[in-house]
Amino acid sequence: MTHDSRYIKDTIISELDLTPEEADVFLRIIRNGKLTLENISEMLGEDLDSTLGVVNSIIEKGMIIEYRNNVYECLHPRFALVNRYKYICQKKNVAFKKNPQIDNIGIILQGNFDSARGE
Repeated sequence: MTHDSRYIKDTIISELDLTPEEADVFLRIIRNGKLTLENISEMLGEDLDSTLGVVNSIIEKGMIIEYRNNVYECLHPRFALVNRYKYICQKKNVAFKKNPQIDNIGIILQGNFDSARGE
């Protein structure tokens, strides 16, 4: 993992209240496109039930969707990150305002997202 990748993952974990596993799954889907539950399970080294728990948690956090039966896709990264950040602000009862750190990560990840989808 490059320095930038580590920074992105650490920031997503700390700023958006994701677990390391949730951040891994979200970032892998961004960088690779749609993934099956089996692909994600293999990547995490977890059984399917544990993996499904992680995936469902990210769905509940509004960052990925079930594209079709056991195939998952993320929302556009800029949308997913800003919406999650907005939710965290509401949860902490702080004013929602522009977060350059989150915005910059969204821009970086948009490139990965577009590349993985041939855009």
